Amino acid sequence: MALLPVIMMYMMTAGVLIGQCRGQEGFEFGDQAELHHHQHHGVRLKSLRAQQAAPHSGPPNYSSFTCTGLKWGEDNMYGCPLCRTCRFDNVCFNHSSQDIQFYMGDAQTPLFYDAANGEPHYEFPPDFINTGHLSMSPSPMDWAPKAVAGMVPGDATFSDAPVVAYVSLNDAVFNFGHALFDFLFPVFNTLQLLDVYHSDFQLLLAKHQGNSPHLIELFIDPAEADRSMLPMISRRSVLTLDSLAAQTTQAGPSGQDTGSLTCFSSFVAGSGSLHTSMQRTRALPFRQAAFANLGIVEDRQRSTPRITMLKKKGKRLLENADSIMTHLQARFPNAEFETLKGEAIATMSVKQQLEAMSRTDILITPCGGVGTVLTFLPVGATAIVMNYWHTTLQTSVQMERNYYWNLEYLDIQFFPVLAEDYEMTTDRPKCEKGPDDPFLEGQGAFIACNVYIKNLQRLEDVVSTALQRWMVEHNSS
Repeated sequence: MALLPVIMMYMMTAGVLIGQCRGQEGFEFGDQAELHHHQHHGVRLKSLRAQQAAPHSGPPNYSSFTCTGLKWGEDNMYGCPLCRTCRFDNVCFNHSSQDIQFYMGDAQTPLFYDAANGEPHYEFPPDFINTGHLSMSPSPMDWAPKAVAGMVPGDATFSDAPVVAYVSLNDAVFNFGHALFDFLFPVFNTLQLLDVYHSDFQLLLAKHQGNSPHLIELFIDPAEADRSMLPMISRRSVLTLDSLAAQTTQAGPSGQDTGSLTCFSSFVAGSGSLHTSMQRTRALPFRQAAFANLGIVEDRQRSTPRITMLKKKGKRLLENADSIMTHLQARFPNAEFETLKGEAIATMSVKQQLEAMSRTDILITPCGGVGTVLTFLPVGATAIVMNYWHTTLQTSVQMERNYYWNLEYLDIQFFPVLAEDYEMTTDRPKCEKGPDDPFLEGQGAFIACNVYIKNLQRLEDVVSTALQRWMVEHNSS
Protein backbone atom coordinates (compact mmCIF):
# COMPACT_ATOMS: atom_id res chain seq x y z
CA MET A 1 0.00 0.00 0.00
CA ALA A 2 2.96 2.31 0.48
CA LEU A 3 3.30 2.54 -3.29
CA LEU A 4 -0.09 4.23 -3.77
CA PRO A 5 0.94 7.82 -2.93
CA VAL A 6 4.01 7.42 -5.12
CA ILE A 7 1.96 6.05 -7.99
CA MET A 8 -0.63 8.82 -7.72
CA MET A 9 2.08 11.51 -7.67
CA TYR A 10 3.75 9.86 -10.64
CA MET A 11 0.54 9.75 -12.66
CA MET A 12 -0.24 13.40 -11.91
CA THR A 13 3.23 14.61 -12.86
CA ALA A 14 4.18 12.35 -15.76
CA GLY A 15 1.34 13.26 -18.09
CA VAL A 16 0.40 9.65 -18.60
CA LEU A 17 -3.25 10.41 -19.29
CA ILE A 18 -2.28 11.58 -22.76
CA GLY A 19 -0.68 8.20 -23.47
CA GLN A 20 -3.61 6.41 -21.87
CA CYS A 21 -6.20 8.06 -24.09
CA ARG A 22 -4.12 7.49 -27.19
CA GLY A 23 -3.56 3.83 -26.29
CA GLN A 24 -7.27 3.15 -25.92
CA GLU A 25 -7.90 3.42 -29.65
CA GLY A 26 -4.80 1.86 -31.09
CA PHE A 27 -6.06 -1.40 -32.59
CA GLU A 28 -7.56 -2.66 -35.81
CA PHE A 29 -8.74 -6.11 -36.78
CA GLY A 30 -7.51 -7.38 -40.12
CA ASP A 31 -10.68 -9.44 -40.66
CA GLN A 32 -13.85 -7.47 -41.34
CA ALA A 33 -16.05 -9.97 -39.50
CA GLU A 34 -13.89 -9.64 -36.42
CA LEU A 35 -13.94 -5.86 -36.82
CA HIS A 36 -17.74 -5.84 -36.82
CA HIS A 37 -17.75 -8.26 -33.88
CA HIS A 38 -15.66 -5.98 -31.68
CA GLN A 39 -16.19 -2.49 -33.04
CA HIS A 40 -18.83 -1.54 -30.45
CA HIS A 41 -15.95 -1.45 -27.94
CA GLY A 42 -14.01 0.99 -30.13
CA VAL A 43 -10.92 -1.23 -30.13
CA ARG A 44 -8.81 -2.13 -33.12
CA LEU A 45 -6.16 -4.81 -33.17
CA LYS A 46 -3.65 -3.12 -35.41
CA SER A 47 -2.28 0.21 -34.29
CA LEU A 48 -2.59 3.21 -36.55
CA ARG A 49 1.14 3.73 -36.26
CA ALA A 50 1.90 0.06 -36.99
CA GLN A 51 -0.13 0.28 -40.19
CA GLN A 52 2.38 2.84 -41.41
CA ALA A 53 5.33 0.58 -40.52
CA ALA A 54 5.30 -1.15 -43.89
CA PRO A 55 8.49 -2.78 -45.24
CA HIS A 56 10.92 -0.11 -46.33
CA SER A 57 11.56 0.60 -49.98
CA GLY A 58 14.79 2.07 -48.65
CA PRO A 59 16.06 2.53 -45.10
CA PRO A 60 15.55 5.99 -43.52
CA ASN A 61 18.58 8.09 -42.80
CA TYR A 62 18.40 8.49 -39.04
CA SER A 63 16.97 7.03 -35.85
CA SER A 64 14.47 8.79 -33.63
CA PHE A 65 12.90 8.19 -30.23
CA THR A 66 10.03 9.30 -28.03
CA CYS A 67 9.23 8.47 -24.40
CA THR A 68 6.23 8.67 -22.11
CA GLY A 69 6.41 8.80 -18.34
CA LEU A 70 9.15 10.50 -16.37
CA LYS A 71 11.82 12.44 -18.21
CA TRP A 72 15.49 11.88 -17.57
CA GLY A 73 16.35 13.83 -14.43
CA GLU A 74 12.90 13.42 -12.84
CA ASP A 75 13.35 9.81 -11.68
CA ASN A 76 14.49 10.61 -8.16
CA MET A 77 12.18 13.62 -7.78
CA TYR A 78 8.90 11.70 -7.91
CA GLY A 79 9.79 8.39 -6.28
CA CYS A 80 9.33 6.20 -9.34
CA PRO A 81 12.79 5.42 -10.71
CA LEU A 82 12.82 4.35 -14.35
CA CYS A 83 9.06 4.81 -14.84
CA ARG A 84 9.81 5.54 -18.46
CA THR A 85 8.54 3.80 -21.59
CA CYS A 86 10.15 4.55 -24.95
CA ARG A 87 9.85 3.85 -28.65
CA PHE A 88 13.00 3.90 -30.80
CA ASP A 89 12.51 4.03 -34.56
CA ASN A 90 14.95 2.85 -37.23
CA VAL A 91 17.53 1.25 -34.94
CA CYS A 92 19.80 -1.70 -35.69
CA PHE A 93 20.91 -4.75 -33.71
CA ASN A 94 24.67 -5.37 -33.97
CA HIS A 95 25.13 -9.16 -34.19
CA SER A 96 28.67 -8.96 -32.79
CA SER A 97 28.25 -6.63 -29.80
CA GLN A 98 24.51 -7.32 -29.30
CA ASP A 99 23.97 -3.58 -28.93
CA ILE A 100 20.95 -1.77 -30.29
CA GLN A 101 22.51 1.05 -32.33
CA PHE A 102 20.80 4.43 -32.50
CA TYR A 103 21.96 6.53 -35.49
CA MET A 104 21.96 10.12 -34.32
CA GLY A 105 23.26 11.80 -37.45
CA ASP A 106 25.06 14.94 -36.31
CA ALA A 107 27.02 14.00 -33.20
CA GLN A 108 27.18 17.68 -32.21
CA THR A 109 23.45 17.86 -31.46
CA PRO A 110 22.39 16.49 -28.05
CA LEU A 111 19.94 13.60 -27.95
CA PHE A 112 18.09 15.39 -25.13
CA TYR A 113 18.59 17.73 -22.19
CA ASP A 114 18.40 16.72 -18.54
CA ALA A 115 14.95 17.77 -17.25
CA ALA A 116 16.36 18.68 -13.83
CA ASN A 117 19.55 20.63 -14.61
CA GLY A 118 19.55 21.29 -18.36
CA GLU A 119 22.73 19.30 -19.01
CA PRO A 120 23.00 18.05 -22.63
CA HIS A 121 23.23 14.30 -23.27
CA TYR A 122 25.05 13.11 -26.37
CA GLU A 123 24.72 9.46 -25.37
CA PHE A 124 21.96 7.53 -23.65
CA PRO A 125 22.80 6.95 -19.97
CA PRO A 126 23.38 3.21 -19.37
CA ASP A 127 20.36 3.09 -17.03
CA PHE A 128 18.04 5.00 -19.35
CA ILE A 129 15.47 2.17 -19.49
CA ASN A 130 14.41 -0.58 -17.09
CA THR A 131 13.62 -3.67 -19.18
CA GLY A 132 12.45 -5.59 -16.10
CA HIS A 133 9.52 -5.52 -13.70
CA LEU A 134 9.59 -2.46 -11.45
CA SER A 135 8.64 -4.39 -8.30
CA MET A 136 10.84 -7.48 -8.62
CA SER A 137 14.44 -8.31 -7.81
CA PRO A 138 16.97 -7.73 -9.07
CA SER A 139 15.81 -4.30 -10.12
CA PRO A 140 16.32 -2.27 -12.16
CA MET A 141 17.41 -4.12 -15.30
CA ASP A 142 19.36 -1.26 -16.81
CA TRP A 143 19.52 -0.85 -20.57
CA ALA A 144 20.09 1.81 -23.19
CA PRO A 145 20.67 1.91 -26.94
CA LYS A 146 24.13 2.83 -28.13
CA ALA A 147 24.28 6.20 -29.85
CA VAL A 148 26.25 6.05 -33.11
CA ALA A 149 27.26 9.09 -35.14
CA GLY A 150 26.14 9.00 -38.74
CA MET A 151 23.32 7.49 -40.72
CA VAL A 152 21.63 4.11 -40.88
CA PRO A 153 23.59 2.06 -43.45
CA GLY A 154 21.86 2.48 -46.79
CA ASP A 155 21.68 -1.24 -47.55
CA ALA A 156 21.03 -2.51 -44.02
CA THR A 157 18.58 -5.42 -43.67
CA PHE A 158 15.31 -4.51 -41.93
CA SER A 159 13.30 -7.09 -40.03
CA ASP A 160 9.82 -7.82 -41.36
CA ALA A 161 8.43 -7.46 -37.82
CA PRO A 162 6.42 -4.21 -37.64
CA VAL A 163 7.58 -3.63 -34.06
CA VAL A 164 9.86 -5.30 -31.50
CA ALA A 165 9.18 -5.36 -27.75
CA TYR A 166 12.38 -5.69 -25.73
CA VAL A 167 11.55 -7.10 -22.28
CA SER A 168 13.21 -9.06 -19.47
CA LEU A 169 11.44 -12.25 -18.44
CA ASN A 170 11.18 -12.59 -14.64
CA ASP A 171 11.00 -15.45 -12.15
CA ALA A 172 7.33 -14.74 -11.37
CA VAL A 173 6.09 -16.56 -14.48
CA PHE A 174 5.72 -19.85 -12.61
CA ASN A 175 1.91 -19.78 -12.73
CA PHE A 176 -0.83 -18.55 -15.06
CA GLY A 177 -1.68 -15.45 -13.06
CA HIS A 178 1.85 -14.12 -12.69
CA ALA A 179 2.70 -14.90 -16.31
CA LEU A 180 -0.42 -12.96 -17.30
CA PHE A 181 -0.24 -9.92 -15.02
CA ASP A 182 3.52 -9.62 -14.43
CA PHE A 183 4.74 -10.32 -17.96
CA LEU A 184 2.22 -10.45 -20.80
CA PHE A 185 0.14 -7.50 -19.64
CA PRO A 186 3.19 -5.21 -19.30
CA VAL A 187 4.42 -6.23 -22.76
CA PHE A 188 1.02 -5.57 -24.33
CA ASN A 189 0.51 -2.34 -22.39
CA THR A 190 3.86 -1.01 -23.63
CA LEU A 191 2.76 -1.47 -27.23
CA GLN A 192 -0.71 -0.12 -26.50
CA LEU A 193 0.56 2.95 -24.66
CA LEU A 194 2.90 3.87 -27.50
CA ASP A 195 0.23 3.15 -30.14
CA VAL A 196 2.26 0.51 -32.00
CA TYR A 197 0.51 -2.74 -31.10
CA HIS A 198 0.36 -5.27 -33.93
CA SER A 199 -0.42 -8.95 -33.51
CA ASP A 200 2.71 -9.71 -35.56
CA PHE A 201 5.04 -7.94 -33.14
CA GLN A 202 8.28 -9.66 -32.16
CA LEU A 203 9.00 -10.37 -28.48
CA LEU A 204 12.76 -10.07 -27.95
CA LEU A 205 14.00 -11.14 -24.52
CA ALA A 206 16.44 -8.89 -22.71
CA LYS A 207 18.63 -10.13 -19.85
CA HIS A 208 16.64 -12.36 -17.50
CA GLN A 209 15.40 -10.76 -14.27
CA GLY A 210 16.10 -13.41 -11.67
CA ASN A 211 17.75 -16.82 -11.51
CA SER A 212 15.40 -19.15 -13.38
CA PRO A 213 15.23 -18.41 -17.12
CA HIS A 214 13.94 -21.97 -17.69
CA LEU A 215 10.55 -20.87 -16.31
CA ILE A 216 9.79 -19.62 -19.80
CA GLU A 217 9.02 -23.25 -20.63
CA LEU A 218 5.95 -23.31 -18.37
CA PHE A 219 3.56 -20.75 -19.87
CA ILE A 220 5.38 -18.52 -22.38
CA ASP A 221 7.29 -20.99 -24.54
CA PRO A 222 6.20 -24.52 -23.53
CA ALA A 223 6.82 -27.65 -25.58
CA GLU A 224 3.07 -27.96 -26.21
CA ALA A 225 2.24 -24.99 -28.41
CA ASP A 226 -1.43 -24.84 -27.40
CA ARG A 227 -0.37 -24.36 -23.76
CA SER A 228 1.55 -21.18 -24.59
CA MET A 229 0.03 -17.91 -23.45
CA LEU A 230 2.08 -15.80 -25.86
CA PRO A 231 -0.27 -16.33 -28.87
CA MET A 232 -2.86 -14.31 -26.96
CA ILE A 233 -0.93 -11.23 -28.05
CA SER A 234 1.63 -12.28 -30.69
CA ARG A 235 1.75 -14.60 -33.69
CA ARG A 236 5.54 -14.85 -33.47
CA SER A 237 7.68 -17.12 -31.32
CA VAL A 238 9.99 -15.74 -28.63
CA LEU A 239 13.35 -14.50 -29.84
CA THR A 240 16.45 -14.21 -27.65
CA LEU A 241 19.47 -12.01 -28.21
CA ASP A 242 21.67 -15.06 -28.80
CA SER A 243 19.30 -16.55 -31.38
CA LEU A 244 19.04 -13.19 -33.13
CA ALA A 245 22.81 -12.78 -33.11
CA ALA A 246 23.22 -16.25 -34.62
CA GLN A 247 21.01 -15.48 -37.58
CA THR A 248 23.02 -15.28 -40.79
CA THR A 249 22.50 -12.26 -42.98
CA GLN A 250 24.12 -11.28 -46.20
CA ALA A 251 26.29 -8.26 -46.95
CA GLY A 252 24.42 -5.46 -48.67
CA PRO A 253 24.75 -4.69 -52.39
CA SER A 254 27.33 -2.02 -51.65
CA GLY A 255 29.64 -4.72 -50.34
CA GLN A 256 29.71 -3.16 -46.86
CA ASP A 257 29.54 -5.46 -43.87
CA THR A 258 25.94 -4.49 -43.09
CA GLY A 259 25.14 -8.17 -42.87
CA SER A 260 26.15 -7.96 -39.19
CA LEU A 261 23.16 -5.73 -38.56
CA THR A 262 19.45 -6.39 -38.33
CA CYS A 263 17.42 -3.19 -38.23
CA PHE A 264 13.96 -2.53 -36.85
CA SER A 265 11.38 0.02 -37.88
CA SER A 266 10.10 0.32 -34.33
CA PHE A 267 11.62 -0.92 -31.07
CA VAL A 268 9.95 -0.42 -27.67
CA ALA A 269 11.23 -0.91 -24.12
CA GLY A 270 10.35 0.11 -20.59
CA SER A 271 7.42 -2.11 -19.58
CA GLY A 272 8.35 -2.34 -15.89
CA SER A 273 5.69 0.06 -14.57
CA LEU A 274 2.92 -1.18 -16.86
CA HIS A 275 1.63 -4.19 -14.94
CA THR A 276 -2.00 -3.98 -13.82
CA SER A 277 -1.03 -2.82 -10.32
CA MET A 278 -0.08 0.57 -11.81
CA GLN A 279 -2.83 1.64 -14.17
CA ARG A 280 -1.63 3.66 -17.15
CA THR A 281 -3.66 1.87 -19.80
CA ARG A 282 -7.04 0.19 -19.96
CA ALA A 283 -7.05 -3.58 -19.40
CA LEU A 284 -9.90 -4.45 -21.79
CA PRO A 285 -7.84 -4.20 -25.02
CA PHE A 286 -5.64 -7.08 -23.81
CA ARG A 287 -8.69 -9.32 -23.52
CA GLN A 288 -9.94 -8.27 -26.93
CA ALA A 289 -6.55 -8.88 -28.53
CA ALA A 290 -6.36 -12.35 -26.95
CA PHE A 291 -9.79 -13.36 -28.27
CA ALA A 292 -9.09 -12.05 -31.75
CA ASN A 293 -5.62 -13.60 -31.97
CA LEU A 294 -6.89 -16.99 -30.80
CA GLY A 295 -9.92 -16.86 -33.08
CA ILE A 296 -12.54 -16.99 -30.32
CA VAL A 297 -16.00 -15.72 -31.27
CA GLU A 298 -18.24 -15.00 -28.30
CA ASP A 299 -21.94 -15.82 -28.11
CA ARG A 300 -23.52 -12.52 -27.11
CA GLN A 301 -27.10 -13.71 -27.60
CA ARG A 302 -27.40 -15.95 -24.54
CA SER A 303 -30.72 -15.53 -22.72
CA THR A 304 -29.78 -17.50 -19.61
CA PRO A 305 -27.01 -16.54 -17.16
CA ARG A 306 -24.30 -19.11 -16.51
CA ILE A 307 -22.63 -19.57 -13.12
CA THR A 308 -19.25 -21.32 -13.16
CA MET A 309 -17.34 -22.69 -10.20
CA LEU A 310 -13.57 -23.19 -10.42
CA LYS A 311 -12.84 -26.27 -8.33
CA LYS A 312 -9.07 -26.17 -8.23
CA LYS A 313 -6.65 -28.80 -7.00
CA GLY A 314 -3.65 -28.30 -4.74
CA LYS A 315 -3.78 -25.69 -1.97
CA ARG A 316 -6.46 -23.10 -1.10
CA LEU A 317 -9.25 -25.47 -2.11
CA LEU A 318 -12.87 -24.61 -1.54
CA GLU A 319 -13.63 -27.88 0.22
CA ASN A 320 -17.42 -27.62 0.10
CA ALA A 321 -17.57 -26.51 -3.54
CA ASP A 322 -19.97 -29.33 -4.46
CA SER A 323 -22.44 -28.54 -1.69
CA ILE A 324 -22.24 -24.85 -2.57
CA MET A 325 -23.18 -25.58 -6.18
CA THR A 326 -26.03 -27.85 -5.07
CA HIS A 327 -27.32 -25.07 -2.80
CA LEU A 328 -27.11 -22.42 -5.54
CA GLN A 329 -28.77 -24.66 -8.13
CA ALA A 330 -31.74 -25.16 -5.81
CA ARG A 331 -31.91 -21.42 -5.07
CA PHE A 332 -31.53 -20.23 -8.69
CA PRO A 333 -33.14 -22.89 -10.91
CA ASN A 334 -33.34 -20.62 -13.96
CA ALA A 335 -29.57 -20.22 -14.22
CA GLU A 336 -27.12 -22.58 -15.93
CA PHE A 337 -24.30 -24.07 -13.86
CA GLU A 338 -20.88 -25.47 -14.70
CA THR A 339 -18.07 -26.79 -12.53
CA LEU A 340 -14.53 -26.67 -13.93
CA LYS A 341 -12.42 -29.15 -12.00
CA GLY A 342 -8.70 -28.74 -11.48
CA GLU A 343 -7.88 -31.89 -13.41
CA ALA A 344 -9.76 -30.60 -16.44
CA ILE A 345 -8.24 -27.13 -16.22
CA ALA A 346 -4.74 -28.64 -16.16
CA THR A 347 -5.33 -30.34 -19.52
CA MET A 348 -7.12 -27.47 -21.28
CA SER A 349 -5.37 -25.39 -23.89
CA VAL A 350 -5.15 -21.65 -23.35
CA LYS A 351 -7.85 -21.18 -25.99
CA GLN A 352 -10.17 -23.64 -24.24
CA GLN A 353 -9.71 -21.84 -20.93
CA LEU A 354 -10.64 -18.51 -22.51
CA GLU A 355 -13.64 -20.08 -24.23
CA ALA A 356 -14.84 -21.43 -20.88
CA MET A 357 -14.66 -17.94 -19.40
CA SER A 358 -16.40 -16.39 -22.42
CA ARG A 359 -19.57 -18.39 -21.68
CA THR A 360 -19.54 -17.50 -17.95
CA ASP A 361 -21.52 -14.62 -16.47
CA ILE A 362 -20.78 -15.24 -12.80
CA LEU A 363 -17.55 -16.94 -11.72
CA ILE A 364 -16.93 -18.31 -8.23
CA THR A 365 -13.25 -19.02 -7.62
CA PRO A 366 -10.71 -19.48 -4.82
CA CYS A 367 -7.90 -16.96 -4.68
CA GLY A 368 -4.56 -17.86 -6.26
CA GLY A 369 -3.16 -18.23 -9.74
CA VAL A 370 -5.91 -20.38 -11.26
CA GLY A 371 -8.51 -17.72 -10.50
CA THR A 372 -6.75 -15.09 -12.58
CA VAL A 373 -8.36 -16.59 -15.67
CA LEU A 374 -11.29 -14.38 -14.65
CA THR A 375 -9.53 -11.72 -16.73
CA PHE A 376 -11.24 -13.25 -19.76
CA LEU A 377 -14.82 -13.13 -18.50
CA PRO A 378 -17.22 -11.19 -20.74
CA VAL A 379 -17.48 -7.44 -20.33
CA GLY A 380 -19.80 -6.73 -17.41
CA ALA A 381 -19.51 -10.22 -15.88
CA THR A 382 -19.11 -10.79 -12.14
CA ALA A 383 -16.20 -12.60 -10.52
CA ILE A 384 -16.66 -13.70 -6.89
CA VAL A 385 -13.15 -14.31 -5.57
CA MET A 386 -12.59 -15.87 -2.17
CA ASN A 387 -10.49 -13.86 0.26
CA TYR A 388 -8.50 -15.55 3.01
CA TRP A 389 -8.36 -14.83 6.73
CA HIS A 390 -5.20 -12.98 7.72
CA THR A 391 -4.42 -14.26 11.20
CA THR A 392 -1.93 -11.50 11.98
CA LEU A 393 -4.18 -8.62 10.93
CA GLN A 394 -7.36 -10.41 12.05
CA THR A 395 -9.19 -9.42 8.88
CA SER A 396 -10.24 -10.89 5.56
CA VAL A 397 -7.92 -9.91 2.69
CA GLN A 398 -7.60 -10.58 -1.04
CA MET A 399 -4.38 -12.07 -2.34
CA GLU A 400 -4.66 -10.68 -5.89
CA ARG A 401 -6.26 -7.32 -5.10
CA ASN A 402 -3.44 -5.34 -6.72
CA TYR A 403 -3.92 -7.25 -9.99
CA TYR A 404 -7.70 -6.99 -10.05
CA TRP A 405 -8.35 -3.41 -9.04
CA ASN A 406 -7.64 -2.11 -12.55
CA LEU A 407 -9.71 -4.61 -14.56
CA GLU A 408 -12.18 -1.90 -15.41
CA TYR A 409 -14.65 -3.99 -17.44
CA LEU A 410 -15.59 -6.53 -14.72
CA ASP A 411 -17.51 -6.44 -11.44
CA ILE A 412 -15.10 -8.19 -9.07
CA GLN A 413 -16.47 -9.09 -5.66
CA PHE A 414 -13.97 -10.07 -2.96
CA PHE A 415 -15.88 -12.59 -0.83
CA PRO A 416 -15.03 -12.19 2.87
CA VAL A 417 -13.60 -15.44 4.25
CA LEU A 418 -13.73 -15.47 8.05
CA ALA A 419 -11.91 -17.42 10.77
CA GLU A 420 -14.95 -19.69 11.09
CA ASP A 421 -14.45 -20.83 7.48
CA TYR A 422 -11.36 -22.79 8.52
CA GLU A 423 -13.00 -24.73 11.35
CA MET A 424 -14.19 -27.65 9.17
CA THR A 425 -11.27 -27.93 6.74
CA THR A 426 -9.19 -31.10 6.47
CA ASP A 427 -5.71 -29.68 5.82
CA ARG A 428 -5.03 -27.90 9.12
CA PRO A 429 -2.73 -27.55 10.91
CA LYS A 430 -0.33 -28.89 8.28
CA CYS A 431 -1.12 -26.02 5.90
CA GLU A 432 -0.44 -23.29 8.45
CA LYS A 433 2.68 -21.15 8.64
CA GLY A 434 4.57 -21.74 11.88
CA PRO A 435 5.77 -19.10 14.34
CA ASP A 436 9.27 -19.14 12.84
CA ASP A 437 8.11 -18.59 9.27
CA PRO A 438 9.60 -15.27 8.02
CA PHE A 439 6.39 -14.50 6.08
CA LEU A 440 3.98 -15.12 8.96
CA GLU A 441 3.56 -11.47 9.92
CA GLY A 442 3.02 -10.27 6.36
CA GLN A 443 0.86 -13.13 5.08
CA GLY A 444 -0.75 -14.68 8.13
CA ALA A 445 -0.90 -18.39 8.97
CA PHE A 446 -3.78 -19.41 6.68
CA ILE A 447 -2.62 -18.08 3.29
CA ALA A 448 -2.07 -21.59 1.87
CA CYS A 449 -5.00 -23.29 3.64
CA ASN A 450 -8.25 -24.66 2.30
CA VAL A 451 -11.57 -22.98 2.99
CA TYR A 452 -14.99 -24.38 3.98
CA ILE A 453 -17.69 -21.70 3.78
CA LYS A 454 -20.00 -22.19 6.77
CA ASN A 455 -22.56 -19.45 6.09
CA LEU A 456 -23.89 -20.15 2.59
CA GLN A 457 -26.45 -17.36 2.94
CA ARG A 458 -23.70 -14.75 2.50
CA LEU A 459 -22.56 -16.35 -0.74
CA GLU A 460 -26.14 -16.78 -1.92
CA ASP A 461 -26.78 -13.07 -1.38
CA VAL A 462 -23.69 -12.07 -3.42
CA VAL A 463 -24.75 -14.38 -6.27
CA SER A 464 -28.31 -13.02 -6.11
CA THR A 465 -27.06 -9.45 -6.46
CA ALA A 466 -24.88 -10.47 -9.42
CA LEU A 467 -27.86 -12.13 -11.10
CA GLN A 468 -29.99 -9.04 -10.60
CA ARG A 469 -27.32 -6.92 -12.27
CA TRP A 470 -27.11 -9.42 -15.14
CA MET A 471 -30.88 -9.20 -15.65
CA VAL A 472 -30.81 -5.41 -15.66
CA GLU A 473 -28.00 -5.30 -18.21
CA HIS A 474 -29.68 -7.93 -20.42
CA ASN A 475 -33.21 -6.54 -20.01
CA SER A 476 -34.29 -9.90 -18.68
CA SER A 477 -36.60 -10.91 -15.86
